[in-house]
Amino acid sequence: MIEKLYLLICRIWGDEPLPKQPDPAWPQKRILSVRTWSQYFLTGNIIRLGIWMPMLWVALMHGIYAILYIIWFPLLVHVLFVMVELHKLIIIKRTLHQAPEGEWHDRPRRRANFKDLNAKVLGLKGFESVGFYRAIGVYHYHKFVMWYIGKALRGGSPQYLERTGPRYALDYAMEALHAEKVHAIAATLNTTMTIMILPCWWALPAPTYVMTEMHISTTLLMEIGRGVILWQAYWLFMEWYLVLVQRFIRVRILSALTKKAPVT
Repeated sequence: MIEKLYLLICRIWGDEPLPKQPDPAWPQKRILSVRTWSQYFLTGNIIRLGIWMPMLWVALMHGIYAILYIIWFPLLVHVLFVMVELHKLIIIKRTLHQAPEGEWHDRPRRRANFKDLNAKVLGLKGFESVGFYRAIGVYHYHKFVMWYIGKALRGGSPQYLERTGPRYALDYAMEALHAEKVHAIAATLNTTMTIMILPCWWALPAPTYVMTEMHISTTLLMEIGRGVILWQAYWLFMEWYLVLVQRFIRVRILSALTKKAPVT
């Protein structure tokens, strides 16, 4: 099942599946790049599960079952993605030593049309600039995210630009546009569920069968609920700022490309 799911995701994203036998088109450098990104996405999906599970538990304890109907599908998707990334890492571990050595560089995936490149093409507004995002703290938040990712990858860091140059930078900008949409959906979902559990801050829950079986008092559950709400508020801020980070990335790339400056 995981194998089929992995192949389906490869087809959806337009990626080639990892070979299970030595393949000259897949040297070690290319497989190591895939491994880094796989670790990155595995970490992200585990974090997402860690964000939502406490809220789901409190919602069920308080009898806010509507959250269950909202969250079950995203939770299932993240669990499946965790399994897919683990599957990829297993394939890499078993085949990396068989892969040939050699140089490899990812090729640009989109046709570049720099003549018509402008803010609208990259989904930006006229007022957005590097200075604006520095003023509201997105620049420093972006540096923090890069540091955090490096720690999550045990000292490594995903190479967002496998090669420098305008065509690769444009690829990166379009990937940031896609990432913004993903983060915006997650942030909207997170906002909705956070609003739904806000009553847990004030209201003592009515004793439920689960609470009775677990010997949890209503007072303790309310305190736990307040802690979870604060936890959610923190991640809600982080999520919406991740949306701004993706826009900041495109602003920097647009600025560099239109000024013919090197993109790094």
